[in-house]
Amino acid sequence: MIGLRVEAAEVSPPGYWCVVCGRWLPADESGFIVHDAIPHPTAMQFDDDEHPQ
Repeated sequence: MIGLRVEAAEVSPPGYWCVVCGRWLPADESGFIVHDAIPHPTAMQFDDDEHPQ
């Protein structure tokens, strides 16, 4: 018989890691993630029809 060792994985709360500002953005009670008004590089802005996400 082979024994297996299973360790519990660390579970993060719902949210998103912003690779630009290097912060965890938590989701609210409804599951929405809102980023504060921190400037991001132009190539990474998805706020208009020319740069859809």
